[in-house]
Amino acid sequence: MTIDYVIIDDKKYGILKETTYNEATYVFLANLNDPTDQLIKKYYESNKEELLPLDSDEEFNYILTLFVEE
Repeated sequence: MTIDYVIIDDKKYGILKETTYNEATYVFLANLNDPTDQLIKKYYESNKEELLPLDSDEEFNYILTLFVEE
């Protein structure tokens, strides 16, 4: 099994899930060396190379709910 990953702050994060909501795609990431280190980032089709932080706790909570429901 192959896991796609991204490097953030010199750490490899595996892409565990992706979901699209409105105009953004959200990615659920886990550090490949420390599974307790998890992130949710987003990107837009116009710039897939830039993973952005979420704008608020409300956005985080809503997107987390979407990931759990999938």
